[in-house]
Amino acid sequence: MPFLHEIAAQAAKALNVTPDEVLSLIGKPPREEMGDYALPCFPFAKTMRRSPRDIARMITEGELPRGIVKMEEAGGYANFFVDRTAYAATVLGEAEKMGKDYGKVDLGKGAAVCIDYSSINIAKPFHIGHLSSTAIGHALYNLYNFMGYKSVGINHLGDWGTQFGKLITAYKMWSSEEEVLKGGVSHMLELYVRYHAEAEKDPSLDDTARAWFVKIEQGDEEALSIFTLFKDMTLKE
Repeated sequence: MPFLHEIAAQAAKALNVTPDEVLSLIGKPPREEMGDYALPCFPFAKTMRRSPRDIARMITEGELPRGIVKMEEAGGYANFFVDRTAYAATVLGEAEKMGKDYGKVDLGKGAAVCIDYSSINIAKPFHIGHLSSTAIGHALYNLYNFMGYKSVGINHLGDWGTQFGKLITAYKMWSSEEEVLKGGVSHMLELYVRYHAEAEKDPSLDDTARAWFVKIEQGDEEALSIFTLFKDMTLKE
């Protein structure tokens, strides 16, 4: 952050300590009207045998650091008010110099972060909800990389589960390969919706659906052929 080192150097000189001892203590005041930066003087009170307020005054009554237009003592804190014009010039200069790396940090230190997003389902249409989660997910992926993490984007294709047993059951009862090839994902969604409507009246359909999914898991030729038809048509669209 701009001017922190200047503040630390000026305060360290007034207190006869090292700038590093001051730098780690500088923070933000709780309210905007109290300034842009605040240095608590309590840690120095014991060694200096002075009250925190006296120590803060020793700093604020001294020379203004570069980029600071005003200093005030407030309850044992030395508060610093930044020159907005100088601040903006410093930030813009750093941004121009560093380009796309401006603001980059190494908080993650290479730690892996998994970002799971979108994850569209086979035999169901790609909709606006998938688009928003894709954009948000990829933005998070980029942000974590920028902060020093190793982002791993996971866009899982939902191509497994009992729902495919349900879809095969509906296909065998009310459809055909020709209709799937002609109607695509929209037709498969209609089959899925119809299945659930019929299953409310005939719960035994769920047993049939589970049996078909077991066949997929076991590598049954017919089950895999229908499952592959659904997957290929979805990926094609």
